Amino acid sequence: MIKFVYADFTIPTTGLLRYLLMVPLMFIVAKAMGQLVIPAKGERLRFFATGLMSSGVYMILFLEGMRTAAPAQGAIALATVPIWIGIFSILAKQETFRWNLVYGSILAYVGVGAVIMGKPNRGEGELMGVVLVLVAAIAWAASVIMMKPLLAKDKPALGTFAATFPGAAIVMIPYGIRDMLATDYSAITPQGWGALSYLVVMAGTVAFVFYYISLREVGPIKTSMVAYFVPIIAAFGEWLLLKQPLGMLQVAGVGVVLIGVLVARPPRPVSAPTESFEV
Repeated sequence: MIKFVYADFTIPTTGLLRYLLMVPLMFIVAKAMGQLVIPAKGERLRFFATGLMSSGVYMILFLEGMRTAAPAQGAIALATVPIWIGIFSILAKQETFRWNLVYGSILAYVGVGAVIMGKPNRGEGELMGVVLVLVAAIAWAASVIMMKPLLAKDKPALGTFAATFPGAAIVMIPYGIRDMLATDYSAITPQGWGALSYLVVMAGTVAFVFYYISLREVGPIKTSMVAYFVPIIAAFGEWLLLKQPLGMLQVAGVGVVLIGVLVARPPRPVSAPTESFEV
């Protein structure tokens, strides 16, 4: 969808338009569902800082990195997100250290590399772009750790996410305002508007809400594992929508990712045995 959007919009315009359209959408939906969250006075700075990092700093670093990085290189750099989240969540004592997490993460990352590098015509990009995407991955991982304490059991994910979103305005508006005002909107195709709508609704509001529900319910590490499936879905999406072929190395990489995620998952809690009585 991003490929379709970039055919009509510049990168800064895409980032700012998506942000400005998501803000009212999230607050309207949260209000309609009775899930609006108003941060307490002592929490406002934490909500603001979390939004600044997750929806502002991360997004700009990612967009600017992908401006010069080749798609394959950028995807590999971004796929380090679960590794950084694993490190940060253990340091923050939100998760416990497990060796199978290390082994599974390495295996899944190798599978991601196979999916991406097995793609024909990967292209070449600049090193600085790759570095920016890598820093973006670290910024996103930090934002996830910042978000976890805000997602208390009694707080809805949608309302909490919406309450953090205004924090990104301080960087997103200066970043994209000039390009957005200079855009000739009469020249935008229906495909461009449709793809932007998808980024706002599905890949924006809906995806983040489910992501943060998972973060609240199962923790940062298990939630972060979904990042390993992004290149897989993108590869199959390109095959289905853009008619780009899949290589055997990519298919093999999918299997390696699945095995790695299975290895990395935490053990299931053992339930206490129940007593049985014969009558």
